[in-house]
Amino acid sequence: MLSQLIFLVLALALRVRCNTYTWAYSTYLDVEFSFSCNDSRILLTDDEKVEWITPQHKTLGPRYNDSDYLVRDSIRTNGQELVIKRVSNVHSGIYVCMVYNNNILRKRAIRGLNIYKPLYHNLGEMYIDNIIIAVITCVVFLVPLISMCVIYKFRYMSKEDKKRKREMKRKYHEMISQHYGQTHTNDPHYEDLSENVKAKDVNGLGGYDNPVITAL
Repeated sequence: MLSQLIFLVLALALRVRCNTYTWAYSTYLDVEFSFSCNDSRILLTDDEKVEWITPQHKTLGPRYNDSDYLVRDSIRTNGQELVIKRVSNVHSGIYVCMVYNNNILRKRAIRGLNIYKPLYHNLGEMYIDNIIIAVITCVVFLVPLISMCVIYKFRYMSKEDKKRKREMKRKYHEMISQHYGQTHTNDPHYEDLSENVKAKDVNGLGGYDNPVITAL
């Protein structure tokens, strides 16, 4: 009994799923696609006329033709097929097929195109719009933020900050000068060289003067 009940529930679920999306279709972008108004529920007869209503609520009669749509006749029925010349996101939505017999509405049929999303050849096509939006959003957010930080750092410094910065530079230069001065002072070669420069010999020559050799 339980197994029969489970089988019945699964069968009903499968039937509902199969019937839910028989009227809806998915296709790639930038390709031609066509709807047929005729199916097992409509059963078009001779001399009936068909009109189509687009997702933009535009009515297309038999032999309608523009840059987006073409309505084609079948052998027996006027306007039986709707052709979308080049599918784009604008063409996504619900299409209604209106069947008239002697100018009296007999039946309606619903067709859907890319209700959820179109088909894609690869993941790059699917997420390219989201990637572009994310990049633009980051740029729009980061550019003002970085600009504000730069302006705050280099323009809106208080007098105390400027004075502190100058004082740090002065101490840095003093430290460098003291370091080099102390290094030369503690060097014994530097002291000998200084004494040699200052020393005078008996002939009045300095430490760096070249001695004159007199021939005997």
